[in-house]
Formats: sequence, C-alpha cells, structure tokens
Amino acid sequence: MKTFLNEWNMLLLTVLILHWQESAENPLVFCYRMGVRLTARMRRV
Repeated sequence: MKTFLNEWNMLLLTVLILHWQESAENPLVFCYRMGVRLTARMRRV
C-alpha cells in the first residue's frame, strides 16, 4: 500500500509539473485551487 501511495504521489507531481509548464498561471494560485478542490472532494466522501 505504501509503494502504491508513493507512486500515486509521483504521478500527481508529474501531472502538476506538466500542467505548470503549459499554463502561465501563478503556481501559488494553481496550488491553492488544487488544495481547495481536494478538500472539497474529501468532505463529500
């Protein structure tokens, strides 16, 4: 389970970095939005 979580985190990081390079958006704003989205999803469950 631990290895799966580590791989998932690496995948997320890769996606984030790729998205960063594509968007001219402020990285801090993007991270904040992602955090809000994730917390909202966690609350729903």
